[in-house]
Amino acid sequence: MRNLLYLFLQLGGFLLFISLEILSFYLIVQHNQEQRLIFNNSWTNFSAGLDRKIDGGYRYIWLGRKNDSLAIANARLYEELLIYKSRVEELERDSLFLAGPDSLSTDTIYRLIPARVVRNSVSEHHNYLLLDKGTKDGVEANMGVVLENGIVGIVRSTGPRHALVMSLLHPQSHPSASIKGTNYFGSLRWEPKNTRELLLENVPKHANPVKGDTIETSGYSLIFPKGIPLGTIKAVDNSDAVADTYKITVSLFRDLANLDRVYIVNKSTQKEQETLLQEVKNE
Repeated sequence: MRNLLYLFLQLGGFLLFISLEILSFYLIVQHNQEQRLIFNNSWTNFSAGLDRKIDGGYRYIWLGRKNDSLAIANARLYEELLIYKSRVEELERDSLFLAGPDSLSTDTIYRLIPARVVRNSVSEHHNYLLLDKGTKDGVEANMGVVLENGIVGIVRSTGPRHALVMSLLHPQSHPSASIKGTNYFGSLRWEPKNTRELLLENVPKHANPVKGDTIETSGYSLIFPKGIPLGTIKAVDNSDAVADTYKITVSLFRDLANLDRVYIVNKSTQKEQETLLQEVKNE
């Protein structure tokens, strides 16, 4: 009780001043028409602005949830597209599939896990991304990370809620890519110069690559599905007359410095393929 009285003595003058100011303001507004009109207009503008900010906050919260729902829906549609491409590839490869539509089946199933980029580096020599999905979402090491029109990298390690991804802009990243419409392929490599350009190496000269040709994933990778568009040929280096292969500059469709939502690829046959290849390495 003593502390309360002491506090009142300390702040009593200030509280009395504030009370008198509020009372004076109230009397002025209530007994003067012009001041009352100004106050009402000001209060209306203030409350309208506050309502807009509150409404904007609610919209922002719901927009995030809506974007998450759209990302899941897009992932399901992208899965169907990848499976469809796989089935068409089987149809083109094996005429037995012409027997009927029921025979259009594939053992390779793709499940895409939508994720958001929490952190991204592009200016380092070894670039990585951090995603907001981890083991609790089914993410494992060596899974690929893709976009609708590009690839992002490979999952290197995971935690319960996050995954660390080795970026395509990394010296150890060499995904297989091919010229669209052909089976000629090579390996992509990044030179630390431009986040929008990669080098496609070891493409044989008889492939006759032309500026403007589309480059896509070859399907020879255990990680990335076949047929994901990556970019177009910007330049073909044929200065080395002795070499049997070209060095091709590829202009990417997507800027890897500007990423938000990506898809982590869970390929059903990946572990089986990795096991078989490991057996060959151990011989």
